[in-house]
Amino acid sequence: MLNTLLLLYRSVSTAQALRLLLRTALTVACCLLPLVFYCHRQTPAPLPPAVAQRVELHRVESAVDSAEIKRLKQSAAVQQVKQDSAAVHARWAADSGNYRAAYVAEDTALLALDREVAFLDIALTRSESRAIRADSVIAAVLPLAESREPPCRILWFVPCPTRRAVAVAAAALTATVIVAAPRIHP
Repeated sequence: MLNTLLLLYRSVSTAQALRLLLRTALTVACCLLPLVFYCHRQTPAPLPPAVAQRVELHRVESAVDSAEIKRLKQSAAVQQVKQDSAAVHARWAADSGNYRAAYVAEDTALLALDREVAFLDIALTRSESRAIRADSVIAAVLPLAESREPPCRILWFVPCPTRRAVAVAAAALTATVIVAAPRIHP
């Protein structure tokens, strides 16, 4: 692009080249000026210590709970395997006529099923308590997050315009500069 501009400037007189250079510079400046002053936001303050501590505590407890829930689910899966194998053994023993062994195997299967249900119940309780803690942390942080967003300001005192208003103003200013730039240097 720069080579094209240099070739263009070499093919015209010095006065025309200066006018063209001025027009190009003003156009670029007019396009970039709204971007420079578009929006200044102050950096928000850090979270209050009590809220930050609560968020960190929830993060740690959530990691511990996740590991515990995973362990409980694995224990429940092991109990299900034991229950399935005991049920198969009970059917095999009943089919072979050994009803005492079938009764013991079914009892073992029922105990394994009870343990599996207990493990899954504990995992569900842990998961629900983690969700309740997460909701309470969100409830504590949400008002802070909403109130901490500083208002957008141009030059620190004028409210920010919409994007559409900035685009229209930049286009109008650019068009004005393009039309007015040839009249700057006669």
